[in-house]
Amino acid sequence: MRLKLVLTGLMLFMIFGLQAQPDKLPLDGKVLKEIRSQRVAFISTRLDLTPEEAQAFWPVYNDYSAKKEQAMKQRLHDVFNEGGKDPMRVSEEEASNLIDEMINEQTRMASLEKEFVGQLRKIISAKKIIKLYSAEHDFKREILNTMRNRPKVRGDRGPGR
Repeated sequence: MRLKLVLTGLMLFMIFGLQAQPDKLPLDGKVLKEIRSQRVAFISTRLDLTPEEAQAFWPVYNDYSAKKEQAMKQRLHDVFNEGGKDPMRVSEEEASNLIDEMINEQTRMASLEKEFVGQLRKIISAKKIIKLYSAEHDFKREILNTMRNRPKVRGDRGPGR
């Protein structure tokens, strides 16, 4: 119980710390590290893992998160850099290929998710897996609300500022 309070306090401190730093770009490396730390604290609090569960859970979760992040980066790269042409200027064949690639990527992501859940079932209960999904959703919502409510970053602050 005491650990939950400490982790919750740490998470709130970090979230409010992000709000108090309007000069930072929302997704620079330091902020991403802070968000990842907050996610770990948030999920730890929500799942209430035993020490044995935590020892087995976090390596699997971190590996899955890294694979998922890499796949998402690749998807963004493919769509915006290679396939990111103006939709009105691509040929029908290019559009069809892009759609096929997007569906293939979704299939790969579903396979990754299925593998992850299969590993989790050996570590934690199905109820805790559901709690994990809920915690991830709630954490994303909190981060988005925090970012939405922080002061806007301006490149030009005007004369004398």
